[in-house]
Amino acid sequence: MQNPPFTPAVEVSPEISYLWPTDEKVPESKEAPSPEATKEKTPIGVNNGIIAVVNEKVITLKEFDAEFFRALQNQSFRLKEDELYYELIGNMIDQILLLDLAYSKEIEISPEEVEGEIESMAKRHPQGWDGLRRDLEKQKSSIEMMKERVKESLMLKTLRRELFGGLIRPSPKDVQKSYQERINEFESPEKRDISLLTIFESDYKNDKKLIKRASDKIKTQLSENDFSKVLNQMSGDGKGDGGHKGYITSSDLAEPISKVAFQLENKTWSGPHTMPGVTFFVKCNNIQEKVIKPLDEVQDNVKNTLINKIQFQKITKAIAEIKASSYIRKLSHIDYINYRKSLTQ
Repeated sequence: MQNPPFTPAVEVSPEISYLWPTDEKVPESKEAPSPEATKEKTPIGVNNGIIAVVNEKVITLKEFDAEFFRALQNQSFRLKEDELYYELIGNMIDQILLLDLAYSKEIEISPEEVEGEIESMAKRHPQGWDGLRRDLEKQKSSIEMMKERVKESLMLKTLRRELFGGLIRPSPKDVQKSYQERINEFESPEKRDISLLTIFESDYKNDKKLIKRASDKIKTQLSENDFSKVLNQMSGDGKGDGGHKGYITSSDLAEPISKVAFQLENKTWSGPHTMPGVTFFVKCNNIQEKVIKPLDEVQDNVKNTLINKIQFQKITKAIAEIKASSYIRKLSHIDYINYRKSLTQ
C-alpha cells in the first residue's frame, strides 16, 4: 500500500506504510522500559495530549491532529477515518523507530545537504520562497524547525538506501516472471482512426419526420460520396457537426458512439444511430491493433519495481525486529474518533 498523499512531519517511506491491527501486542524485552514505569510516567489519553508512546518518545495529540486533518482535506484520500487513524499512527511509529536506527548508525547529514533540499522545495513551490514561508506560518512552524524535519527525512532516505537498498540485483528469471505477471500494464490499447457526423434534433425543431428525412438523405449521400465530403457539406449548411477525430481509444468517445465505432469493420461506416437529442453516423478509417511493449523496452521499470518490493520486505523485517525490543502503546481508534466527534458537539 502506498503512503497517503500528505506531507508528514518526517518523511514516511512508501515501503513501510500499512494498516496496523487493533489488537497489536508488542513483545517486551530487557532493553524496553517496563509497561508500569512508562504508564505512570506518560499516561496516554486525549486529556493528557499524548496519543502514543514509543520507547522514550511520545507522539502528541497536537502533532497527530495536524497530520490527520491534512490527510482528510486531501480530496484524493479515500480511507475511512478509523483506517486513516491506523495508517497514520503506524507511519509515525515506524518513523520514530527507523529514525532511532538511523541515529544509532551515526548517519550524518551536512548542513549543505539540508539547505540544498530546502532550496529545491522552495523552487518547486508555486509561490517560491514567499509561499513556503507563508505555509510555515500557517503551520506555526519555522525555517529552523523545517531544517530539523528535512535533516531527519534525509537520514531516513540514506538509511533506506544504505541499509535496505544496497546490492539488490533481481535475477533475469525474476525479471521475466514479474514482466509476465504485469503484462497488462505494458499493453497499449487498440486505437482507431474515427470520423464522426452528428445532427442535432433541435436544428430540426425536434420533428421526428424532419429528422428521419435528414438522416435518410445523409445515408444516401454517404453511400455515394466520401464521408469527409458529406461532413464538410453538412457543416457548411449549419446542419451537422463532428469531424475527423484521428486515432483514439474507446474511452475517448462517449457512449453509445464509442461502442458503435469500435465494433465497425475497418474502412466501413454505420448509421444513423440515435442518442438523446442527437443522431449520428460514424466511420472507421483505420485500425491500430493493441500492442504489448517487449521486455527490452520496460526492463528498467520491471527491475525497479522488484527492487522496491525486495526493499519493502527488508524494511518490514527490520521493523518487526525493532518492535520486538521496543515498548509501544497507542490510543485506540475508538477513543480518537470519539475525541474528534466531541470537537463538533
